[in-house]
Amino acid sequence: MQNLSVSNERVCAERTLSSPPHYQQAKTLLNYVYVISLSSFVKIDDVDRRRTTAQFNDAFADVELPRNITPANFVRGTHRHTHVVDRMEALPLSEQRIVTDEEGLRVLNLISPPPNPPPKNEIQVGYELWAKHLSWLLNEDLKVVDHLQKMMAWILFKPHERLHHGLLLSGKKRTGKSTITNVISSLLGEGAYMEINPTLLRSNFNSWMETKRFVTVEEIKEAGDFHLYNKIKTYFTNPYVPIERKNKDIYLARNYVNYFLYSNSRTPINIEKDDTRIFYVHSRVEPKPKSYYEELYEYLFENNGIWAIYYYLRDTVLPTCPANFNRIDPPESEDHKALICDSMHPVEAWLRDKLEEGRGIFAPRKFFRKSDFMSELAHQEDLKSSLRNRTEVAGIFREYGLDDDRHTINGQKFTFAWFDRDGWGAEIKAIFAEGNLEKRREKLTAAYVSTNKFMDNPCEL
Repeated sequence: MQNLSVSNERVCAERTLSSPPHYQQAKTLLNYVYVISLSSFVKIDDVDRRRTTAQFNDAFADVELPRNITPANFVRGTHRHTHVVDRMEALPLSEQRIVTDEEGLRVLNLISPPPNPPPKNEIQVGYELWAKHLSWLLNEDLKVVDHLQKMMAWILFKPHERLHHGLLLSGKKRTGKSTITNVISSLLGEGAYMEINPTLLRSNFNSWMETKRFVTVEEIKEAGDFHLYNKIKTYFTNPYVPIERKNKDIYLARNYVNYFLYSNSRTPINIEKDDTRIFYVHSRVEPKPKSYYEELYEYLFENNGIWAIYYYLRDTVLPTCPANFNRIDPPESEDHKALICDSMHPVEAWLRDKLEEGRGIFAPRKFFRKSDFMSELAHQEDLKSSLRNRTEVAGIFREYGLDDDRHTINGQKFTFAWFDRDGWGAEIKAIFAEGNLEKRREKLTAAYVSTNKFMDNPCEL
């Protein structure tokens, strides 16, 4: 729910203990809040760190407190008005960690608020150096640069409307690809960002998703395997995701995560041929001298360049974004088209090429013995390892219109097959059902193709 009013309460100590040394030591306890719905103490900046009352008292038993005050009492009693909350919830529009809902209940905001920008008139550098770097890194492709800038602006300033597609950027090492991540993560704040690897992305244990708005996946190199693509595709599209912790019940949480993926591989991941979730760009640049990156770092992080980028994206780029930018398909680059071809299953690539050649049993409007087709497939030595998953291969055949039926010809039963294109499937079935034997023989003979000498003579039909 987003209709929450920000409370004036702040996560800080409002009362002091009788002895300043006691208070200073006890401040560590105020890194936690007590969450009523969980009956647990939860660390504000690490919500996976949870303690029951007994565990909390044991963990902080050495903290010196006034007589008869336990660590749990210090948080739940002395600081009840600031450190006891009803529940935890991701509230990306709020700039506070403790928020009051419409019922007057306090809520721990799972998403850390971004840092406050300095006044715009205090920024002494412009956007030009970053624009030059981005254009160079993205092969001087203005269309690609424009779309990536829009993605960056949307992530920063539309926190409650995540993108339904993500960036996949590949290229050589040490070219500065990671500077894009460094800029976005710095502007969002460390608490809202996380870097993960493909292994963690594949894992079912995904509690990290609750607290993040921007996640990068490094060292993507998953060619030949669609599992990672299928997993992340659901994260792009689903408004809610199942959150799973070890030894805990699974529950649904609102999905606010945006993804950028990076790779040094030319074919980093397999994607479907109708994919609209991956905005893929392959950077063709060579690494620049070390001095170039030192100057870029100084501009970004010592001279407030990241805040120049912040204001440019907010004031110049964001207004050009369509209202539904997060849901529209990204532009299809030539790199994306090439990746689709590279991602194609070997059996599908072979079948596509055969049908495009249009010879023999792959000629249009022909039928054949299914055993002829399977025999030709089996003789493709480079496809043998790709034929192991029969269900997957059968799906490819169906996608390209392979159909079959069993018929008796001259007293012999055969399974015939064909590729159903342009309504040919219905037509060949009608020919087999033709009542006039001479007409049926004539039509079947004209349409039949064989690679088997046993059936070379069409008159046998």
